[in-house]
Amino acid sequence: VLLAAATRQWLSLRMDMIATIVVFCVSLVAVVYSAFGPGSQFFSGLAGLAFYFALVLARSIHVAALSFLDLDGAAVSLHRVAQNLDQDTKRLEESPSNENDDELLPAGWPSHRSGVQFDGVRLESGPESVPFLDGVSFSVPGGRKIGVIGRNVGSALADALLRSALIVDGTIIIDGVDTATIDLQKLREVVATIPENPHLFAGTVRSNLDPLQVYEDSVLANALEKLGLMSTGEEDDAPIQSLSDPVVEFGANYSASTRQKLVAARARMKNSVVLILEEQEGGEKDGISATDHIVKSFMETTCFIVAKRLETLNNCDYVMVVREGELAEFDTPETLLRKKDGLFASAAKSWNKDAKSLEDD
Repeated sequence: VLLAAATRQWLSLRMDMIATIVVFCVSLVAVVYSAFGPGSQFFSGLAGLAFYFALVLARSIHVAALSFLDLDGAAVSLHRVAQNLDQDTKRLEESPSNENDDELLPAGWPSHRSGVQFDGVRLESGPESVPFLDGVSFSVPGGRKIGVIGRNVGSALADALLRSALIVDGTIIIDGVDTATIDLQKLREVVATIPENPHLFAGTVRSNLDPLQVYEDSVLANALEKLGLMSTGEEDDAPIQSLSDPVVEFGANYSASTRQKLVAARARMKNSVVLILEEQEGGEKDGISATDHIVKSFMETTCFIVAKRLETLNNCDYVMVVREGELAEFDTPETLLRKKDGLFASAAKSWNKDAKSLEDD
């Protein structure tokens, strides 16, 4: 964004310079002609007309150049979308066929308490790019909550679990099955992501929860009730009264925590067994944050929580610290806090100092 703004400013400056040169040349011609050329009663009118067209021409060139710049940016965006669609299509073609997917998978897969295992996973966005994950290995039993610390680790885990990026090496196993052997559509029903600022589309609550009209109203209502979004007769202050409630573009008529819970309700409908949740800052109600509410609604689900609060990490079963793509620390919060020189212990001290300074202020 900053580079695009700088480019526009650079182009505007050059266009203004060209306009100045054009007007100067017209002025020079007018002065020379009036001083040395044959006199004419129409000269002043022609000179004014020349000035006017010089300014209009300069302005037109300026607008045309900026329009071509915007068109080029839009074309690049369209090209990237086409590339992503092409890559996704290739992944679908290369993934196992889903015709007999249920027959190939073990009976009852996935179980509701599915464990997750990473074995030497190396994740890259391209052949010559810096890896997002570099030889990451860990194993967690089903139903555990894992607090995640690290730059862009949440998106890297989501890309790895959903096969949205290139896994160069290693394997990921969910409930005893290698994700590389699972049909991509099936895999993306099993794994769900809940971003910090989810996007909602203009329509209704129902169209956002179930755009393909697969589930019955009772299933949708039950998912909303579990997350405290729809009234059960006892809660009159529920943000959603019915599935036909309107949703404006980006979900602007709902709070950030409500939008995140709506996405969580979608994951609950699909019975996802692995959840990647990005914690929101603030958004507490009665001392309970949206993250706490969502986690309590997925007690038997394996959750990776990209935490923003120390309290959230302390309530997790495990904490993983990723630094420059490598797994630096992985253990229970209590064990990591006892490592005085550890990364998690240092981060916890920093959090405590910030909290104390805020209380003093």
